Amino acid sequence: MFRTSAQRSPIRRRRSAGSATSTGSRGNIYYGLGYPPFLNDLKAEGTWKPANGKIYIVEGDSVYSQTISKKCQEAAPGAGWQIAGVTKVTTGQADWAPSVKAAVDSGAAAIMNTHYAPDDLAKWTKAFAANPSKALVYLQYGPSIPAYAQLAGAAANGIIWATVTGVYDDAVGKIFRDAYQAKFGKPAGFSNSGSGYDAVNMLAKVWGQVGDGQNFEAVKAGMRNLIHRGVNGGYWLNKNAGLAYPVETPDAGLGQAHLFFQIQGTGNTILNTTVYSATGAGLRQRAGRSGPARGRLVVRRRGSIKNSPAYA
Repeated sequence: MFRTSAQRSPIRRRRSAGSATSTGSRGNIYYGLGYPPFLNDLKAEGTWKPANGKIYIVEGDSVYSQTISKKCQEAAPGAGWQIAGVTKVTTGQADWAPSVKAAVDSGAAAIMNTHYAPDDLAKWTKAFAANPSKALVYLQYGPSIPAYAQLAGAAANGIIWATVTGVYDDAVGKIFRDAYQAKFGKPAGFSNSGSGYDAVNMLAKVWGQVGDGQNFEAVKAGMRNLIHRGVNGGYWLNKNAGLAYPVETPDAGLGQAHLFFQIQGTGNTILNTTVYSATGAGLRQRAGRSGPARGRLVVRRRGSIKNSPAYA
């Protein structure tokens, strides 16, 4: 379906259909802005009782990572949180122990790592497991890539991560995940697999409506006017990118939700108590060492925090 000729198709002009249909670079903002309210939700539900109101940030060396860090720092005071400190790390660095030590020594109840590379995050996770604290650890996006869990192994249990465009745990998402597993013999990732699938289906639908894939202006107009329900949620590209729910739109049918997951044993559990999670799920503090997550999505009923000796 994707053209390989030198002609400038809508895909080539947009760099990739996936980047246009997801929340795109604007998603960086919502990762940072959405983290302090998420912590407050856990507190309000009684599923987490933090030792204090401090967040420590480990920040990567990319603009992407630094934007997320900056927005979290801006949002934290208004949500009742204090930034205990910020440590910057370099992609591919050999020793992750210093940044782990700085985060642990801060005594912060929550640690946010905004770096995104799954292999680096796996090494950081192992370094944290070797020098742990009771903090709630959040690694932004990277654990959505199946390679992260394979590399981090049992150390990944209890880690929280998020995506602003993820495969929902509803009937639509389940059909996609089952079909992907049957086709490729391995589980789909929790983010890009779904957004890529949605992008292809949206573009195919518009090409069919226009009747000429080379009529670029008509295709662009069709994409902007299209309202589509995909495996990653709702799409309406009136701003040339998908809308973030609920920050940009109160209508879940028009936007993609900011989903928070926790790695619990052999599965990834959606923590949001919403329509994207079949039952809602319970937060576990330092989930037990039952082996690495294998890319499977598990939903458990919400309950109080379960203490575990995983990092004792």
